[in-house]
Amino acid sequence: MCDQSTGRRLACLIVFPCPVVRVGVRAALGATNDLVASAEAGTIAEALGMASVARPDVVLLAAPLLPSHGDRAPRRVAEIWPGSTAIVLSTVDWDVYLARAWTAGAAGFLLTQHPLLTLVAGIRRAAAGKPIFSAEQLRRLQVWEQTMGSCLNALSPREAMVFRLVLAGKQTREIAEVLAISRHTAEKHLGAILSKFGVDSRADLLALAFHHHLEA
Repeated sequence: MCDQSTGRRLACLIVFPCPVVRVGVRAALGATNDLVASAEAGTIAEALGMASVARPDVVLLAAPLLPSHGDRAPRRVAEIWPGSTAIVLSTVDWDVYLARAWTAGAAGFLLTQHPLLTLVAGIRRAAAGKPIFSAEQLRRLQVWEQTMGSCLNALSPREAMVFRLVLAGKQTREIAEVLAISRHTAEKHLGAILSKFGVDSRADLLALAFHHHLEA
């Protein structure tokens, strides 16, 4: 199923840190008569330099490369690759990655362990403008938004920055230094974060973050 208006194969930009995964995806695309890997990169920064040349119809993007909550980088795929749709690929089936894919406006979230035929079918659906999130994934997203998602969204921009520094292992004094604020202000932000997550201590917050695979 080539692009009927031009007769060309649908171009896919593969953005994944692991070269082994990129090789496998490229091979799967090469085995079709309607898809082609127009370019590949290990990081978003590297891929941005290729986007104008690769002109991707579909971007196959690694989940860990998506910005986390509070990151100042663009969170929507359309902001990074205007005119392209995206499928987020992951080696792990974590709700936090699924939620990031949804927030980024991706057409779907697929595991690299899925059969390559599933990926190929997903690319074709995404290129046709059809979402590929499953009913089970949509249910998980709803639960996430009602629990961890609502907590993250309740954070102010400064609290989100403090939260990420806590996840990075920074102590209160270090957080104050990084953000150029007083230690008292840093402690106040931390207290607000603990309250919004419904926990009593930094240790409880870190345990909750670990359980839900939240990263700095």
